[in-house]
Amino acid sequence: MVDAPTPSLVSDKIQGCTPLEITFNDSGSLGYTEKKYWRSDLKQWLTIPNDEYEFKLYFNIVGNYEVIQKLYGK
Repeated sequence: MVDAPTPSLVSDKIQGCTPLEITFNDSGSLGYTEKKYWRSDLKQWLTIPNDEYEFKLYFNIVGNYEVIQKLYGK
């Protein structure tokens, strides 16, 4: 049995004024084959390459948003 991937998603900020740029750092455990992130403002999953540990998301409209991480293992 293979252990499940360990999530480890951290943002540099959780609030601010628009336009808002948020940098996410994903330093989770190795062993996942795919990383996806749900953006509630776009209502879609974004796929980030496995070798990319930092990425930025931009929010241009005032509101409350969710970013949800989904990891796929081997």
